[in-house]
Amino acid sequence: MSTERFLLATMLSVALFVGCKKDEDEAATPNVPSTPTTNAMLAIFDQHVEDATQLFTLNAGTGGSIIGQDGVTMFFPPNAFRTQAGAVVTGSVQVELVEALTVGDMLWLNKRTLGNDNGQLRPLVSGGQYFLNVTQGGQQLRLAENAGFVNVPAPNGVDPNMQLFSGNVDGNGIITWDPFGNAGGLGQDSLSYNFPNDSLGWINCDYFMDQSPITGLQAVCPEGHNDSNTLVWLIFPDMNSLTTMYASGTNIFATGGSYQVPVGINVQIVALSNLGGSYSWATVTTTVTAGLSVDLSFSPTTLEEFQQFAEGL
Repeated sequence: MSTERFLLATMLSVALFVGCKKDEDEAATPNVPSTPTTNAMLAIFDQHVEDATQLFTLNAGTGGSIIGQDGVTMFFPPNAFRTQAGAVVTGSVQVELVEALTVGDMLWLNKRTLGNDNGQLRPLVSGGQYFLNVTQGGQQLRLAENAGFVNVPAPNGVDPNMQLFSGNVDGNGIITWDPFGNAGGLGQDSLSYNFPNDSLGWINCDYFMDQSPITGLQAVCPEGHNDSNTLVWLIFPDMNSLTTMYASGTNIFATGGSYQVPVGINVQIVALSNLGGSYSWATVTTTVTAGLSVDLSFSPTTLEEFQQFAEGL
């Protein structure tokens, strides 16, 4: 069966599931500490996202499908694309896709999984995220209502708790996830999540982690490692998820007052730093206890070695 026929059949099987265009007025804004633009590390990860962007060309009039390198599949029916003014688009359009299905992908692209729960940040359990954009001749386009269909592979099996979240990216490339206002159970088969889609940007299959009991934690870096040259992540290997930790000009990175994590969960703290043009990194695997504080010891590395580490997660 062709990809188009399979996706059309799946669309009919989940026809009662509404499209995933984000309701923009239901989510409170979380209290997120700003990340300094002076941290040159952020630009490096922006480049990683650019390098991971896959490009496709489709005929807007006839529609078609695209398949990402990691298996994210998207179907667009005829006349699915609109200009910003609402006119039907004809001719060729350019489609951009970035896939981040594993926690290693999310680390390499610095795309954390922290969700906005009515103004409170909470870690998420993730089924994978992706970025979608469509343009024509450099002009931004949009999708008509319910004018796309997405299939996201779940190689480790599907989770019936998964919902849809949209990603809001700040000026430093740091992402925070908002649940869709019309969230319902995703369509599923044994190996993937599937849903109608009329939204561009970052989309994630997630749900909020159970948070009882919860605690804040911190990672202590050597002197000189601070929020101008170091990034620290908190990886949840059993949840396919990671968060970022915050610093305020010191060598201590913490969840602080922004969010807390479940006690008893397995975590891996990972840090990458660039001091004077030389990369170094640190990692510690542990179980979260109340008020956990971990000392990090750094060793020299390269971006290539760090990428190999991420790919192995």
